[in-house]
Amino acid sequence: MRPTEARVIALIGTSGSGKSSIKQLIQKEYGAEVAPKYTTRASRGTAEDAADFIFCQRDAMPTKRILTFDSYGDLFGIQLDDIEQSLQRGHHHVLGVGDCSTVRSLSALYPNRLICIFIYCAIDVLHSRIISDASGSRSSRWTRIVEQIEETYPVLSCVQFVVDNSGSFAATRSQVDAIMRKML
Repeated sequence: MRPTEARVIALIGTSGSGKSSIKQLIQKEYGAEVAPKYTTRASRGTAEDAADFIFCQRDAMPTKRILTFDSYGDLFGIQLDDIEQSLQRGHHHVLGVGDCSTVRSLSALYPNRLICIFIYCAIDVLHSRIISDASGSRSSRWTRIVEQIEETYPVLSCVQFVVDNSGSFAATRSQVDAIMRKML
């Protein structure tokens, strides 16, 4: 049997939809690699934030071999060298992205190697997650999240798979497993 070519797995969805949880699942269960992104947003002070992001000011954002995107008024930077190193080692690379234009940029950089998964979450479940966010950083931008949902849904042509993360983690995991089986 021919080994599966390593893929770039881009997770797209609103804040609170579960991108980080699904990224961790794919990393743990399927050996995908991850790399922290640069960001100008404020830290939420969690261990997850410390592992997922390199915090910097906008004027200190690297520009070489970085794919940037804006989300909720903050700048994020994907480290392209880390993705390429994962692929060279034969490992999938999973990351959260901000929008379909970022997915299209990644698709141009990694033709036939990009898999985009939209992480859907029912608005009532999403609202509950956002409002219960202890740091308060997400609840203050609920209006912007709703606007993002209205903007994102019509432009989902960049998406190959959808995961409904509104229910139990077991149900979400089952959906992710089915997608990964198709890829492998």
